[in-house]
Amino acid sequence: MLPELPERALLLTDAGLVGYRVLTRLQNCGHAFIVRVGRNVTLLRKLGYHLRERAGVVYLWPDTQRRTPPLTLRLVLLQAGRQHVGAADQRAGRAAAQRCGCCRPLPAAPLVAGSDASHAEADAGQAKLRAQTPELAACELDWSMAGLWLISLLTHNAAQPPRLISPAAALRVIRTAMRRGRRPTGKHWLQRQLRTAVPDFYLRRRPKTARDWPHKKTEPPPGTPRIRTATTAEIRKAQAFRKEKGAA
Repeated sequence: MLPELPERALLLTDAGLVGYRVLTRLQNCGHAFIVRVGRNVTLLRKLGYHLRERAGVVYLWPDTQRRTPPLTLRLVLLQAGRQHVGAADQRAGRAAAQRCGCCRPLPAAPLVAGSDASHAEADAGQAKLRAQTPELAACELDWSMAGLWLISLLTHNAAQPPRLISPAAALRVIRTAMRRGRRPTGKHWLQRQLRTAVPDFYLRRRPKTARDWPHKKTEPPPGTPRIRTATTAEIRKAQAFRKEKGAA
């Protein structure tokens, strides 16, 4: 995809694009990059390869790539809640690095307040929008809320007399009816099923949690990269690359 990029493009990437070869190729093609780094990355400091080595200058130089010069980067640490986010900056300024630190996109539209928002997230499965653009995400959220209100209205009309309803139970009834298709269900089957969509009124002794959640993530946070001082042998080898570069 590199030939398709515009000239002198600035790439903001997540922690999966920290390979030495990939970043070196981007640099050789004239592109700048800001990449998020975690504790799985080891960086060197005080290597003496850069002419103006100051605070924040680090080097990416894996042991398997010592036949090529080190890659000079600038490390920017950003505060994200209680965690620190590391961004390896090759060329851009701190303002662009802050954009990289915000790894999660902002919501396309403010969430609806009140019980409707909680029903849309927990019952209707709208905790994650599937649209690819902010405009489509706002449209998806609007239609999701409209559908939830319509189902609630149908359930209220079916209930005799009107009483509290369970949006989750009403959604299960509607989905069952859609799966049944044109199979015979009897007269007023949907109305009878919607009358049963009522909340449970038993006294809950403990918080309501999911019993089985196979997709629950338990990975530790990425953390900050590992930084160590360059050894004497590494400094000498870097100086040799620097002399070859000056002679060329």
